[in-house]
Amino acid sequence: QWGFTLVADYSECRVVEFEEQGKEIFSLRDVYGAWDAECLDNGNLLITEYALDRVVEVTRSGEEVWSFEDLRSPYDADRLPNGNTLIADTVNERVIEVTHDKKIAWEYKGARPFDCDRLPNGNTLIVDAKPKNERVIEIDPDGKVVWEYRDPNAPFDADRLSNGNTLITERGKHRVIEIDRAGNIVFEIDNLNAPSDADRLPNGHTIVAENGAVREFDRQGRQVWSVVTGWAVEVNRY
Repeated sequence: QWGFTLVADYSECRVVEFEEQGKEIFSLRDVYGAWDAECLDNGNLLITEYALDRVVEVTRSGEEVWSFEDLRSPYDADRLPNGNTLIADTVNERVIEVTHDKKIAWEYKGARPFDCDRLPNGNTLIVDAKPKNERVIEIDPDGKVVWEYRDPNAPFDADRLSNGNTLITERGKHRVIEIDRAGNIVFEIDNLNAPSDADRLPNGHTIVAENGAVREFDRQGRQVWSVVTGWAVEVNRY
């Protein structure tokens, strides 16, 4: 079942949903610095507002039900299965896990995080965009680096796939790559326009958020779906 596609549109200051034919079915406006958005199990939206230095959970009508604001230009936030929220607090150069009552339950310093994901094994995958030291790292709960991919070109997003490979969005090379544990490229989509996010869909396709559009590609790298946007910086298919 196709569901819907949720997009954080940075240039339009909004979060928007599209159905399969590309028709807009929902829009939440006045989201300042809309850099990340995800749909929660309760139907609410978890939104990272880069320009307002906060992460906020809102209802579909825009009513705020939770927020965390002790941040500087955050790029990413995920609601974890335990109810906590994992946040890439980018300019503060830390990744934090925050409880519902806004206490910091876990913290990692030592990266300029553009993206962070808690993996099923309890480790955390982080895009570290420190100038001249860009990398994608996996750290254990104690903060030890257990896997690393060195020298990606302007990385913005990284996802660990079910096959153990890692999907990385490289804005500097206008591409999305899939690499194995040794760092070998096994799949690539190039000629993108300032891509910020990419996800591997259950059907094996890859959906990409870029400047001007969201596009879906099959395993041969052929475009199979697209919708025109402003500057799409995050996309999720539900």
